Amino acid sequence: MTPLFSIVTVTFNAASCVEKTIRSVLSQTFEGVEYIIVDGGSRDGTVEIIKKYAETGWEGRRIARWISEPDRGIYDGMNKAIVMAEGKYLLFLNADDTFANENVLSEVADKIRNKEKIETQGITEENPDVVYGSWRVKTEYGEYHQEPGPISALDRKWVICHQATFVKTTLLRQRPFNLNYRLCADFDQLSEFFISGKTFCYVPVEIACCPIDSGASFNNFARSKREHYQIVSQRNMGNRMQTELMILRVGIVHFLKLILPRAIRFRFFAFLAKHYKVM
Repeated sequence: MTPLFSIVTVTFNAASCVEKTIRSVLSQTFEGVEYIIVDGGSRDGTVEIIKKYAETGWEGRRIARWISEPDRGIYDGMNKAIVMAEGKYLLFLNADDTFANENVLSEVADKIRNKEKIETQGITEENPDVVYGSWRVKTEYGEYHQEPGPISALDRKWVICHQATFVKTTLLRQRPFNLNYRLCADFDQLSEFFISGKTFCYVPVEIACCPIDSGASFNNFARSKREHYQIVSQRNMGNRMQTELMILRVGIVHFLKLILPRAIRFRFFAFLAKHYKVM
């Protein structure tokens, strides 16, 4: 029987964190799920961990399919997984991410099935192309629950979390990730689905827990924001000044992290993480 969900993790040298992700997926109580891992040719022990859970499993379940070979980056690995997936909906859960709890997929499945029942009763609600929920962010400065923003803004900014978003596999095959983007191909893809009129359905479920490295490179952040600007500007919706101001603001935050004493830094950024969602 075709599984309702395909869960995909793309890895590269993730031996220090991938095991908790694997266990989180395999311990889900929902039965109609397959788990796929696409590894980029790791040499740090990641492959050995994947093999263990493909052969012996966890909680009575195993990784359904996996490969390990060189790729052109994370989005190339995701595109490979799209071809492999058999589930109706696909969700990408990064190495080091976990589901919020063991019942997430069961709760989301119930919501999707209710939408399908509504459709069969002749009501205007459509069988959704994309299903998204809330998520939890963890940083060294704190942990907080994050709700999506208004979906009407998805054509110009991120308002949902990729790790908390299920997309029909058939739709992903029609429009895979654009490998010309190294950091924002997921925004490019999902925002294009929205612009083209695909149906998005919010479900009141906290889906994923996503650790964020608060010491992540400022250069990566700046490149990501400029790539985002490139995407929206092609739609005549870009605001370069707003983009540069955001980069400047995060640059100041990055500088403060470098110069403030640890005790002051921790309290200050814990406050920001809680009240302003600033990493």
